[in-house]
Amino acid sequence: SLTQAISTLRKALKDSTKSPEFIKTVPKRGYQMIANVDSLSDHTNVSDTELQETQDINADDIISSEPALEEQEQPKAPENRTQILQGKKTKKSSWPLINGLAVLIALLLPILVNISLPPKSEAFEHLKTVEGVRVLVPKNHPNVSQWQAMITQCVESYLKYHEGDKHPVE
Repeated sequence: SLTQAISTLRKALKDSTKSPEFIKTVPKRGYQMIANVDSLSDHTNVSDTELQETQDINADDIISSEPALEEQEQPKAPENRTQILQGKKTKKSSWPLINGLAVLIALLLPILVNISLPPKSEAFEHLKTVEGVRVLVPKNHPNVSQWQAMITQCVESYLKYHEGDKHPVE
């Protein structure tokens, strides 16, 4: 029915019945198209007879005629749908940018942490050398000079047990 078609068209165009922008309801008459309709092609030639015919058409004829209403509705609806689809495409195009930034941050973060930490030589100080193995302690560690004999014994025991394996350097 015409009423159902107008209702569907209003939903597609998101046109309110209280403050319409495209289709106005005329009581006891029908519906009136109040939106501006642009021609789909700028290259069409309009003859003088066609201009006279359009001027002769009465507004009451447009309101009450169902075919004229359908002809005017069809060009406007596809344009609006195109605009809606273009709006959705712009939202999708922002995701690759966000994903790219997340990957860039994930790659740069470990590098920045590695650069910001002090080098090993600055964070540790040399305590002693046991059979070619340097023993280092953190600079912020409490004094371990009373444990030097125990540290030497532990390193020597480790080296005896792991003779065939590679020896630690530090």
